[in-house]
Amino acid sequence: MSCYGDLDCSVIDELPPGRLPITTVVLPQNRRTELMLRLQASGAHNVNLVSPTHYTLQLIKSIQLAREKGLGVPVVWNSNAYESVETLQRLRGLVDIYLPDFKYAHAAYSLKYSSARDYPAVALAALKEMRFQAGDLEIGQDGIATKGLLVRHLVLPNRLSGTKEALYILHESFGPHLALSLMAQYYPAGRAAEYVELSRPLHHGEYADALETAAQLGFTRIFAQELSSQPEWTPAFSAQGLPLDQKPRHFRGKESHV
Repeated sequence: MSCYGDLDCSVIDELPPGRLPITTVVLPQNRRTELMLRLQASGAHNVNLVSPTHYTLQLIKSIQLAREKGLGVPVVWNSNAYESVETLQRLRGLVDIYLPDFKYAHAAYSLKYSSARDYPAVALAALKEMRFQAGDLEIGQDGIATKGLLVRHLVLPNRLSGTKEALYILHESFGPHLALSLMAQYYPAGRAAEYVELSRPLHHGEYADALETAAQLGFTRIFAQELSSQPEWTPAFSAQGLPLDQKPRHFRGKESHV
């Protein structure tokens, strides 16, 4: 289930074929609940709510009703972390896994590329609430996450996401056992052509530096990717209409226990 969110990511996020035009469909309460239960029945490992912040109140009721009707798989809150603590507090007891981004360490860049000067401070406060609710990431013997927090950071070219500073902030705030996904999938798309500093893919050395910094800081749970800044890293958005069990999976990362 995808809901488009509140942070402008049209400059730094990938824009794969088929992504535009975007059609917004408002689903009634019973339909949202039905889709969650259908996902479970189809064998989905979780209900992944993507950029859902601006529909929080509606989704709270949907999750509650789905639980009452037998939803047992984890609910994933997949966001950019640009959301208030008060909003997240409404989700206590409803969300099992938080999958947020920590996109920028510096307000100057979050303002320039995402029109949000306060992003670093707002996101860090949100991450702390998520950690309070869900705890550290827990993964079952089958390799599937069941609860907890996994923070993503997209490494941008020319150090524009402030990766080293972001890792220091995360380590100071959450310690070395925070589950951390360092993403290497950036490639110039969308509005990136408007900014010469973002108009190239990530270099191998830039991603290697990010991994080295994380290891030096002592992070013990790092989800790393093979460096391949290509559109293949993102969904082609061409599977519309396929049965749920036939939709492609796209993640090829792996966890490193340092």
